[in-house]
Amino acid sequence: MGRPHKKLQPGERFGRLVAQKYLGVGKHGCAMYLCMCDCGRLVSRRASDLRKGRSTSCEIGECHRRWRGGFLNVGSEAWAQKRLASLKRQSRSAGYAEPYEGVSRVLELWNLSGGACACCGHESQSTLHLDHCHETGRLRGFICKTCNTCIGYVQERSSRLVSMAVWVGSQPA
Repeated sequence: MGRPHKKLQPGERFGRLVAQKYLGVGKHGCAMYLCMCDCGRLVSRRASDLRKGRSTSCEIGECHRRWRGGFLNVGSEAWAQKRLASLKRQSRSAGYAEPYEGVSRVLELWNLSGGACACCGHESQSTLHLDHCHETGRLRGFICKTCNTCIGYVQERSSRLVSMAVWVGSQPA
């Protein structure tokens, strides 16, 4: 049995979410609350996620991209700074050129993506990756995990991608 928690008050606000009522203990032993998002959607959230700022909106559609809160809120300046810092760290450790463009470019690329992969156009349910050129450090856009992996496998060589497309297109269905 989990330890007792201080109950949230109805009407208590967490980002775009307002606690409505206590739902009981969830399957993992966490206190669950029904919350109303500013967009009108009802969602259930863990009390700990609300208190720690890990859950601040319904995270459906455009709603979570507009709120400009902490680094966990997609599309915020803090979120862009964290993504850029993480990418710089990964690039340094892998021996790639570090991205040289700033937070404003990250936000611009995010807004251009609209939550869809810039490469294949598929709306990703998981986090989109911030892609950059390993040689120059130029930011290219947000892409899904599949496209990011594929670009890595062909070692960022467009000629390989073209050859692969020609070969796949030449095969009978």
